[in-house]
Amino acid sequence: MRMPSRHLFPLKPATPACGVVGFAVLFALLGGVLYGVCYLVRDFVSTGNPAIFAVALLVALLSVSGMRDGRRRREKFLEMAKERQGESICQFARAFNRRDVDSWVIRAVWNTVIEWGGSDVARLNVPLRAEDRLETFALDDSEELFDALSDAATRAGRTLENLESNPVMPLNTLGDMVMALNAQPMTQERQQKREVTLD
Repeated sequence: MRMPSRHLFPLKPATPACGVVGFAVLFALLGGVLYGVCYLVRDFVSTGNPAIFAVALLVALLSVSGMRDGRRRREKFLEMAKERQGESICQFARAFNRRDVDSWVIRAVWNTVIEWGGSDVARLNVPLRAEDRLETFALDDSEELFDALSDAATRAGRTLENLESNPVMPLNTLGDMVMALNAQPMTQERQQKREVTLD
């Protein structure tokens, strides 16, 4: 009998933070930024230099733009969650041929994308679909996509060797991500867990 996909391999824990030293460095950087802002404001008030005003305006515009993009993204995920209410990993898995596609890969991609999509995806419980575009979950950058593939491969017990010659590449959707990982070779540990006998 096949071992169920709920027994995915765990991800290696992230390296521990630097603790007090890391906090002190972060605090110092934040203090430096605040000091710089105060210095610019004081300089603008005393000299009226338009270049300082232009820099402050640019920073403000970038901040507002970032907040607006974040709000749009949250609204999009909220709309997706409402539209897909009642869906789960079961509907996602049905998009693939169960005889040809490893259930571990399906679950690994589901779990990984939920995490990589950000807190909004997890908090709003947004169900995934195989046709979802990678950019929806901020995976359109090749470096981000490779990191997400690495996480999913670790969970599913797959290697990423010779990924560039994978027939599914380039990837555009979550379905492509599943099929690409499914085409990758299994690790030795995964091969040992492939078939289990239940007593």
